[in-house]
Amino acid sequence: MRFIQIFFPVLLIAIPHFLYKKRYKFMIRFYRSMVYSPAIRKGYITALSVTTLLFSYTFFKTDGASLWLLPSLLYSLLLLCYSFTDATLSWLHDDLVLLGLTLALLMFCLILPELYTLCVSLGMTMLAAMFYPSRRIRRMAKVPEPFSRFHGTEAEIMDNYY
Repeated sequence: MRFIQIFFPVLLIAIPHFLYKKRYKFMIRFYRSMVYSPAIRKGYITALSVTTLLFSYTFFKTDGASLWLLPSLLYSLLLLCYSFTDATLSWLHDDLVLLGLTLALLMFCLILPELYTLCVSLGMTMLAAMFYPSRRIRRMAKVPEPFSRFHGTEAEIMDNYY
């Protein structure tokens, strides 16, 4: 269980370093799927929710019940609501000020070691927002084909995704 508690924060550093804005074939397929498929976005959000719940659960099992786990648990349960999480990830992706405020909140929470689980949950949300499609590219993909200048090529997706 302690391995999971150490492994998650390492993922927060490693994943963006190796995958953010990379033109690997599997990443292009991932970007395209996230743009065109609401079901894929819903699965992505569900994976984020389950991951944050799993992280809170591991702390509960190793450290026992504590009131300090409550903020992280409530936040993880709130992430299960698709409409809330979709809006949150979109806002974090599109608004750098909101992303900066979230980072400031994360740094503030790090002052109290008891809020470590909340910090990791916020960090995972920020990481998920990095790979979430922008509202602009989702709007471009919704326009009917004859009226659209967006064709979903690799270059167009990479230019408009972030």
